[in-house]
Amino acid sequence: MAAIAHGVGYSSEFALSHAFRRLYGIAPGGFRATRRPAPDQPADDARISTGQ
Repeated sequence: MAAIAHGVGYSSEFALSHAFRRLYGIAPGGFRATRRPAPDQPADDARISTGQ
């Protein structure tokens, strides 16, 4: 998440997480836990681990 935070202009993971929670009313981890991958898509963890 640090790479994402810095890539979109936040100084830290905390800053990105705080902005995300303020905007969406839920922490990024909580949001991710509620999502399901589309039937033709692998789970997020699978894409991350293979670098896709």
